[in-house]
Amino acid sequence: MPAITRKVSGWYSPPPYGGHNWMPMSFSPKTGLVYVPARDIGWVWGVNGPTWFYEGYDLARLTPEDVRKQSRGILLAWNPVAGKPAWSVTQDTLSNGGTLATGGGLVVQGTEDGYIRFHDARDGKLLHQILVGTGIVAPPMSYAVDGEQYIAVAAGWNGVKTGPDPQPSPAPYSNASRLLVLKLGGGPIRVAERRPLSEFYADDTPQSSARVTAGKPLYFAHCAICHGLVGEDSVFPDLRRMSPGTYEAFDSIVRGGLLRAGGMASFADVLNAEAAENIRAFIVDWAQRSRHGIADLPAARERPAQEVQPRQSTL
Repeated sequence: MPAITRKVSGWYSPPPYGGHNWMPMSFSPKTGLVYVPARDIGWVWGVNGPTWFYEGYDLARLTPEDVRKQSRGILLAWNPVAGKPAWSVTQDTLSNGGTLATGGGLVVQGTEDGYIRFHDARDGKLLHQILVGTGIVAPPMSYAVDGEQYIAVAAGWNGVKTGPDPQPSPAPYSNASRLLVLKLGGGPIRVAERRPLSEFYADDTPQSSARVTAGKPLYFAHCAICHGLVGEDSVFPDLRRMSPGTYEAFDSIVRGGLLRAGGMASFADVLNAEAAENIRAFIVDWAQRSRHGIADLPAARERPAQEVQPRQSTL
């Protein structure tokens, strides 16, 4: 692929997360094909400031809408001898699960939007699907007990999203992990419950613009990779929706390690009390904007969005 530098603005594909990530692929000796959970998506490089797929960290849109619509997940059947696809199935979601190729001619895959799908290994035709609600990234596996075949898959999603879910949207399904085991003639799978999101932090006290400005780069440097860069859904808490108790204990959590047992380590080695207060002010200001339907983050209007055109890589 061409060298990527920050001197030339462009939309490059694949992005840093790859056209295929860790989700396992599978091979069928009967068809001679490899079944790959892939994705077709790009990343904007070379603009003034860091980016997240198609957006600046200030939520400025950097590509035309038709470029964004090209993003898609793909179930790809690859012919390794011919060196080209045998067939592909376009998917609405990007971070879908690994694949299983069975001796009976099926390709089985879980998806980000909570389905287990069964495709014909020869041509990709969708033969059956089961809604489970919970997103899936793990690969299915197959085994037999006393001559009866089972297919098992671990449900529970973790991955990347390019932006916030469109609004209004239904409440997301619970992401509580569970093991799902299927067999011919088995009973129905329980669909996960929908879990409404918490409300945005409900305080309209104006935040100091100096603190908000100072807290923004600190948030993106130390918090955003887990807690969200542009308001996208993830498996970690959305801090715009923090409780009053979290607000009051913010320094104790961020620097004091109050939630260390739950995986939230202390950042006292890189953040002082002033920095933690600035981050909190930025989050509260962002929550206020989100609650009132203002899409952009602070400073989004400081410069116009710099629109760039696709610069497709060749792999």
